[in-house]
Amino acid sequence: MKPTHTEADLAAVVVAWLQDSGAAVYQEVEVAGGVADIVARVGPELWIIETKLHLSLALLVQAYSPVAAVLADPSSRAKLLAQALADLQAFSRKYDALEELAPVREAIRKVEQAAEEATSQAA
Repeated sequence: MKPTHTEADLAAVVVAWLQDSGAAVYQEVEVAGGVADIVARVGPELWIIETKLHLSLALLVQAYSPVAAVLADPSSRAKLLAQALADLQAFSRKYDALEELAPVREAIRKVEQAAEEATSQAA
């Protein structure tokens, strides 16, 4: 029995939802390791979305292979770290008033310090 919905049908729903949310949406975009079904700029975040109707081990390998490639390349890894640190700084600013998150902000500061030390030692 053939499914009544396709990945293209699912992608159309996701694209419409993202566009209605104000995101800039692109389809079938080349990314490290292949082609992403959907890439969306949602505020300061970049989302890479694969639309699948079924979960499988092959799908999980596909999803995580680009991450492994990025982490293995020193230049790509440095860019990813810089983006992660920027995201963490934005998180800290956004939730600065929540005292319950003080331990998280302290951990972010430690990660930033370690990254700065590693950068200065590499130079």
